[in-house]
Amino acid sequence: MTEKELRNQLVNLLSEIALESETGKRQNGAQWAKSILAGLLEDEAGPVAYEPAAIGPTEPEGEGAPAKSVVDRTVVSSSRGSVQAGAVAGGPEMAGEPLPSPAELPAEAGESGPAPEQTGVDFAQDQAMARNGVAGLATRAAPPDRAEMADTLVASATTGLAPTLPPHPSEHPLFYEAERLIGRGNWQAARGVLAELLTLYPSDTYLKEVAASVQTRNALLDSTQEATPALAPAPIPIRSLRLAVPALAAIFLIGLAIVSILTFRTWILPQVTNQRQTMEVAQLRQDAQGALTSGDYDRAVLAYTELLALLPQDREATDGLEQARQSRITVSLYSEAIAEMEAQHWENTLSLLQQIQAKQPDYRDVQQRIAFVQTQQDLSERFNKAEAAFKEASFQQAVQGYEALQSIDYGFERETVQNHLFLSYLQLGLSMEASAGDDPQQLQVALDALEKAIELRPDDAQAKGEGQLLRLYLAGLNEFKASNWSQVVASLTPVYEARPDFAGNTVSKRLYDAYVAWADELSTSREVEQAIATYEQARLISGADTSGLNQKIAAAKALLATPTPSPQPTQRVSAAGPAKAKAAPTATPPPYLYELKGMSVKANCDGFGYIHGIVWSVYSMPMAGVNIRAFNTTTGLGPFISLPTNEDGIYQIRLEKDQIEGLWAVQVLENGQPVSQAWGQRLGGGCVNGAQELKVDWQRTRQAN
Repeated sequence: MTEKELRNQLVNLLSEIALESETGKRQNGAQWAKSILAGLLEDEAGPVAYEPAAIGPTEPEGEGAPAKSVVDRTVVSSSRGSVQAGAVAGGPEMAGEPLPSPAELPAEAGESGPAPEQTGVDFAQDQAMARNGVAGLATRAAPPDRAEMADTLVASATTGLAPTLPPHPSEHPLFYEAERLIGRGNWQAARGVLAELLTLYPSDTYLKEVAASVQTRNALLDSTQEATPALAPAPIPIRSLRLAVPALAAIFLIGLAIVSILTFRTWILPQVTNQRQTMEVAQLRQDAQGALTSGDYDRAVLAYTELLALLPQDREATDGLEQARQSRITVSLYSEAIAEMEAQHWENTLSLLQQIQAKQPDYRDVQQRIAFVQTQQDLSERFNKAEAAFKEASFQQAVQGYEALQSIDYGFERETVQNHLFLSYLQLGLSMEASAGDDPQQLQVALDALEKAIELRPDDAQAKGEGQLLRLYLAGLNEFKASNWSQVVASLTPVYEARPDFAGNTVSKRLYDAYVAWADELSTSREVEQAIATYEQARLISGADTSGLNQKIAAAKALLATPTPSPQPTQRVSAAGPAKAKAAPTATPPPYLYELKGMSVKANCDGFGYIHGIVWSVYSMPMAGVNIRAFNTTTGLGPFISLPTNEDGIYQIRLEKDQIEGLWAVQVLENGQPVSQAWGQRLGGGCVNGAQELKVDWQRTRQAN
């Protein structure tokens, strides 16, 4: 038996002695102590007997150190069953006697038969045995305080006095027993001892905490671990026990944490990882599909790539990635096609769009764009053909090409088409006018072409002027057929004055014939003076055969019974128009020194009409001192002669409101003679949509001889 076990057994012995003292069974307790002590010694070294061992005086360990008891080691020299205890210092020397075996011990109180009374010798032997045991415990290096406590308990037992309950449970022998059992890990036994202590110290808080901790530990450990014997540690001081409980709790928590970590890594972490991966896969799949649906193919490719990194064999992700890549290529082709379309590179655009259509027939608006591009190609082809005809002066073909182009897409190359279409109509009208002669039908076709040109460019002077001449000439032809000679003169005079060679040089002949026919009617109606004046006007027509005119004039004069002077021309003439105009001194008009530079009309709502413009010199400088004549060929008003142009070359003739309506002819005068062709334009209508102002600019072509 080890020293620790001997000491622990002795503590138990003394505890029993203390309990016997409290219950009045002190003597039986002493007998048990002998028996246990004999058994302990027998287990340690066979049959032994205690021989007296001298207990020496207290010796200091050094100078100034406190004194402590020194007990000689017990000498074991007896046979089994006999123990001789040496004398304890300060006590009577006792002779050893054989110890009874446990079977020979009397029964405890309460068993069969009363406890036998012990003699004084027995009492002395009990006392010696207890002291000898205490001495043996001290010899085995028991702590001095516990040896003293054992002496106290033995002394109490041998003197027959009931021991006093220690004030603190840590001073009670049962506490040391509990401490021993805790040190050996016998939690179940320690729990029972602590329960006894709690009956003695029911209100001690620390004892309750220790008992609760031991109960928890006992519940956690399995029965096998609790049953396995362990080497009994040395008695733990009360301070160590107080530290041991938190330490055991910490160890328990650490172990629990380790088990939790292992459990987490083994079971929970893989499940969490799988769950997280599942969620990530679902999110990536959703993002990829959403990006693919919305047309964000770059993001779709990225999402599907990440998805395949997690699920390399996922068929849906593989197909989605391929679709996203193909869609991204399609988007690139579409963007390139749009750029080519904006640059009007129709062939490249059509090629790119057809590539997209081959891969994705329903992609966006590819079909509509293909139709648009094909239309643009057709328009471009038509435009190029019309342009080629225009450059070759094939104006009829050019007009047909431009008109067909505008019927398909009015806005296609609109500025160029409008400009070239105007010029084509103008040149077509002029060419047809020149080749028509006096054919009314051909002249009407020429007028229609000029009317188209005027619609495209209303302010163009040439188109308006030529159109006006054609309208006047055709109106004169219609009046000529109806023999309305005054209206014929009113319509053809501006044409003749503007273009004496108009309609294949027929305008002069028709105007001459109209004058003569009108004069004949006047002569027949006895309006002789007006007839003679009309004959004189006919004489002024250049290029006409006037051989029979003198005879007609003589016949008219013969009708006069009394000759009267010819009327002088005035600024205002009658409705007959130019019949009262001042006759030119000769039948041949002077050479034209001025040509028309520009003519336009515009509306005026101030209640007056104006005929005005600028006269320019040969050197394109404003000319001063030039007169302009204007007369209304429709109503016969005029001629009105302007004041000489000012230093800026500006002239103006103001018309009253009731004088505006009609066809006004304008020409330049020098020394009272016309030195330009007469150009006309119709005025009248409302002040918003009509025309009340006629602007005619002139340019001198050469210096006077």
